[in-house]
Amino acid sequence: MSNQANIIKRQKVVYGPPLPPLKRLRRSNNSDSNPVAGVSSGSGSSSNKNAVGRVGSVELNHDVVHHILTLLPVDKCIKARGLATRFKDSWRFARRLHFGREFVKEFRLEPMEFADTVDRVFRFHKGPEIKSFHIYIDPDHDYVARIALKKWVSKCKEKGVEELDLEVFAIERFPDYFVPSRVLDVETLKVLKLTFCVFTLPPLGKGLSLLTTLTLTRVNIIEEYLQTIFNHCLLLETLDMTWCEGFRDLVVCTPYLKRFRVLKIANRGSSVETVTVYAPSLQYFYYTGQFPGFQIISQPMVHLKQAMIKFNPITVFTNYRQIENLVSAVCMVGVLTITGTFLEGLSPRCVNGRLKEKDFSLWNLKELHLILQKHCFCNVTDIACFLKNTPSLERLFIDMRACRFEFNHGPYWELHLQPLLETSNVGWFKFLTIIKIHGFAFEPHHLLLVNFIVQRAICLESLILIFVRNYSKTSPGYWHNYNHLQECFFAWRISSKARLSVYFSANDRSGVHPQHSRIWKGR
Repeated sequence: MSNQANIIKRQKVVYGPPLPPLKRLRRSNNSDSNPVAGVSSGSGSSSNKNAVGRVGSVELNHDVVHHILTLLPVDKCIKARGLATRFKDSWRFARRLHFGREFVKEFRLEPMEFADTVDRVFRFHKGPEIKSFHIYIDPDHDYVARIALKKWVSKCKEKGVEELDLEVFAIERFPDYFVPSRVLDVETLKVLKLTFCVFTLPPLGKGLSLLTTLTLTRVNIIEEYLQTIFNHCLLLETLDMTWCEGFRDLVVCTPYLKRFRVLKIANRGSSVETVTVYAPSLQYFYYTGQFPGFQIISQPMVHLKQAMIKFNPITVFTNYRQIENLVSAVCMVGVLTITGTFLEGLSPRCVNGRLKEKDFSLWNLKELHLILQKHCFCNVTDIACFLKNTPSLERLFIDMRACRFEFNHGPYWELHLQPLLETSNVGWFKFLTIIKIHGFAFEPHHLLLVNFIVQRAICLESLILIFVRNYSKTSPGYWHNYNHLQECFFAWRISSKARLSVYFSANDRSGVHPQHSRIWKGR
């Protein structure tokens, strides 16, 4: 017995590969020491003199670290000077000269100090190229707004700048700072972002000919300039317009732009009366704003992958013909986010005394995000009739946080909508696996909606319910409602894999979210 015990003591138990010894990080002005956090120091031998350190078997050369530092924004590159003596001048080779609003707030610079700092960076810049230039402009500071900006952009132009972001300090209600046309006349420019200014088109030559992305936020631009951009910038891929002014009718007509993929339009007020979109090559379309006057005349957009159409709530009847044309245009979409206004335009209508459903189909739709806003008149039948036309749906998200979804029981519901819901030939949701309802409150129509979907989802895996705000375990009748919900769910489900998960509004730990955010303002 004692021999066996000695044998056991001599045995070495190995649970895995030996861990490398931990080394304390050191900071030193010596260029041969290791300055990079999280990287072990070298041995100091001749073979490692040019190595910053190693992580496992990976070595980082000083030149590699220097190159990485030059890819950081200039303020981060300046802060990294303390890593080692040999990196103290890396900021002179920075490729991303970003002097935006965050830069001003972080360093708390006065206008003249800010201008001197930017001047100094350009004066001592030794890099062969500048990838992007972001500047925060105070229109009241004449030196920056009138003189220095042209000089800085000219320097960027010499070094092949590809991205230009001009952000004007908003001190008035309406943009009144005119961007000099010379500033935008950059041949190598691919990305242009303007904020709170008046757009002036540069002379049509080689300038903006390589433009792929145009982002305009609260910019005053006339319609003729916009059409000129569509005709001149043949490589344009993305157009993002947020709260822009200067026109009454917005027409996005891009039949000859074969690379035009992304269109984002945020229309805030009544300054824009009509929005017309004709873009056959679109793949991603986002719109938020007024419903009246909006139309898409591309029939259909066969390349469309994602669409987000958020109409503001209206107090009048929805123009159903306008919605029908819109559905025909986006019939090939794969991910769709809509509001209750969109759904109202597709609700069943009385024709010759009989309630008739709309005839449409979204065959490719895989994910639907329905946002019910205030003053929404949608009901369970409207949602059911829409889901009936999405045979390939896999993920369904319904957001009722802003709308209590309390459709008033009355003669119209009892005589028309309820019989239509019960007799409608909806069929099975063969691919629906995830259902998430935000704003659930145990209302009768909430349970009716859950019942309708769960009874037809033959492959359902997860039903996630997020309760309304301020609803907790201490709310009156919570446990009774919760137990009743569980009983109903297990009685309704036809998928043995289906699971029920409930969360409170401030504690959503489901990890399941739609691809499109609930709140979008164009940027």
